[in-house]
Amino acid sequence: MIDFQERDGEYLTHSGLLTSDGAEPKLALFHIADEDVAISQSHVRMAAREARMSGMNLDALVIIAFGRDSSSVSDLWSQGGVDVYIMMANRDLTIPQLNNGRRSRTAFALLTDPDLTVLQTPSGLLRVRVNGLDVYNSKIGQVETADARRVACMMVDTDFDGESFFARRVNFPNVTKGYAKMVERMRSVFSREIDDQKWETMKSDLTIPFEKPDSGMISVKIVDRTGITHEKVIDLNGAAIQAE
Repeated sequence: MIDFQERDGEYLTHSGLLTSDGAEPKLALFHIADEDVAISQSHVRMAAREARMSGMNLDALVIIAFGRDSSSVSDLWSQGGVDVYIMMANRDLTIPQLNNGRRSRTAFALLTDPDLTVLQTPSGLLRVRVNGLDVYNSKIGQVETADARRVACMMVDTDFDGESFFARRVNFPNVTKGYAKMVERMRSVFSREIDDQKWETMKSDLTIPFEKPDSGMISVKIVDRTGITHEKVIDLNGAAIQAE
């Protein structure tokens, strides 16, 4: 990043040039949200509108925040021909004691769409499989594709109303090392409510079957190894559904 400057805009707070090895610098505008603000679809659209009205020949709009609301932003990666990058900032950045000399700590994570497959069983029920997740490699400045081993947890609202998210299915695709200890701690808390067989079905990249919801929509939240949540809303009426 070079030539990073503050702006006196309603949504656009900074401007700068994005740089990476061997590539031409990209002109970008930034919306850096306050610590207590959760970004929403409205934030992204209003920032994009202000960016278009700036008259600048932009390459990118970068949204940075410490949190997001329950609305989906997975369909907002491009606005008016400008690439939109939505990044979650690590809340540890707000605690100086945790950042002194900790260069290896992940400061930002790029939100991306998880790679998901919706399957239909012979009986007509549906299942969701997580195949992987695009992750940003800060060392080379590029987005790379990782498989399900990058995923710590998958939660699915199998009857999403477009507003409130309720985790009706929970899966842990990667239960090795530290993840196994986390799952076992959760199991000790909920052991009276969930039997052993159900716990075993949760250790998978594939949900147990569910009926197609009346709303026609499901929402899938993926928690990656850094603790960042990536969300994708799927309209089942227009989605590609594969036979299992």
